[in-house]
Amino acid sequence: MAVIESTASEGFIVQAPYWVFENLVIRGVCPVHSNCEHAFHVVGSAKGTVIRNNRIEDFNAHIKVNGLKPRWPDFGLIQFNTLTNNSPRRTGHPVTPIDIVAADQWQVLDNHIYDFIKGDGNRISYGVFMKGAGRGGLIARNLVICTTQNVSQPGLRVGVSLGGGGTDKGSCRDAKCITEHSHGTISGNVIAHCNDFGIYINQANQSRIEHNKLINTYGIDIRYPTSSAILLDNQHDGMIRARDGASLIAPSSH
Repeated sequence: MAVIESTASEGFIVQAPYWVFENLVIRGVCPVHSNCEHAFHVVGSAKGTVIRNNRIEDFNAHIKVNGLKPRWPDFGLIQFNTLTNNSPRRTGHPVTPIDIVAADQWQVLDNHIYDFIKGDGNRISYGVFMKGAGRGGLIARNLVICTTQNVSQPGLRVGVSLGGGGTDKGSCRDAKCITEHSHGTISGNVIAHCNDFGIYINQANQSRIEHNKLINTYGIDIRYPTSSAILLDNQHDGMIRARDGASLIAPSSH
């Protein structure tokens, strides 16, 4: 594998369609963590981007995806990557290894995502989220470990989310974000050692959550009236919670 060390805020800015990036090692080596934002920033017309079989270390949001109105980088694939940080990120900026906003039909498959701790600011971090009024995302067969040691250290860590912490209207695909994500699927993931919820659904409708295994997390949380989810055959040692008007069907989770 080729090894790339970066002190830039963004390593690769992808603005054209159908690029494939694979078999790379990319390390952020910024002394100030806020200066190493993204290894990949996929924007605008970059539909069909593939990021596959890479190891990416020490960024705030290793892979960032968002639109440049009126163009949206839909139909991307993130697969077989390892995304991690070697220490808590000393930054107030968002810390989310896979951060997908306002893009449709992205697939996040078969990745290993771990140690994404936000040490400053609000100290809330996520392993993966899709939000911003996107549609049809698939998050499947990933191993997401919020932290591999000292689970109780400061901050809150969420494993996988449709909706994340919400989106500013100006960044939303429909300029409204009444629904943060529609028709998303979270399937077959192992999510472990999160001191908040393993799966969080925030203003995401017609979500499907199936065949996931959650270990040492708070469980599954569905929130707000625009959220609806069906849960099928999940294993978890935390709670399942629908609150603030959310709709939930859970015939076979345990």
